[in-house]
Amino acid sequence: MECIFCGSPVEIPNVVGEVRKCQCGAKFFVEVGNLPDLCEAICDYFDVQAKEIDIDDSNKDKIVFRYKDREIIAVLVEESLDEESKGFGLYTWLLFEKPSS
Repeated sequence: MECIFCGSPVEIPNVVGEVRKCQCGAKFFVEVGNLPDLCEAICDYFDVQAKEIDIDDSNKDKIVFRYKDREIIAVLVEESLDEESKGFGLYTWLLFEKPSS
């Protein structure tokens, strides 16, 4: 997998929610689930309520979450047809927080 901001290779964390940092300064972490699950994870990450987050889910493989001047982009890494068949479950996402400018 590559960083969506600089293109550098990044290794997907093995632990859900474990935050890592790319060489360009972007933070990234893995989450699993559908859109409501992602929203909950983003609310916890930003420590805000869901109504405070702007969500652009027009592309089903890439969802953008915005809060004030911060932005997280969730990229679909894996979609398994059977909940028990692969790794974490139905949807595995890699989330990138845009580096501060």
